[in-house]
Amino acid sequence: QHLNAHYGPYPIFILVARDYDQDPRKIDDVYTAQDRRAVEEWAPHSTIHWQEIEMYSGTALEPGTFPSQVLAWRRGEDGGQEGRDLGYQSMCRLWSGRLQNMPFLDGFDFYLRMDDDSLLTRKLLFDPFQRMVE
Repeated sequence: QHLNAHYGPYPIFILVARDYDQDPRKIDDVYTAQDRRAVEEWAPHSTIHWQEIEMYSGTALEPGTFPSQVLAWRRGEDGGQEGRDLGYQSMCRLWSGRLQNMPFLDGFDFYLRMDDDSLLTRKLLFDPFQRMVE
C-alpha cells in the first residue's frame, strides 16, 4: 500500500521454513496454498517470491553448524545465550550474514528487511531504494 503501489514495484521475497516439521517447539507450520493466495491478494502491486529455506536443519546455519550445536547454545553452553529457541537463533544467524550470500538475492544491490509484524503505516515521501542509489 505504501511502497509498491507508488514506487517500484519491487519484488517481495517471503522466507518460509521448508523444514518446519523440525521445529522443536512445533510453532512453525506449512504455508498452505490458501495462506499464499491471501498474502498475494494483500499485495496486488507486488510480485511475491516464496523462498523456502532449511531454517532448522541447514541453509540458515553456517556450514558445519548443526541443530545440536544451536540447541547447546540455547542451554547457555559454548558461549550461547540461554533460553532462545532454535528458530530464533537460526533466524539471527541467517540475518547476520548467511542471507546476503544466498543466490536468490544475486542481482540486487539493496534490500529492505521487514519481519512478519513490521508495517509501513503511512505514505512514504520518497522511494527508499532510489534514495539508496543516490
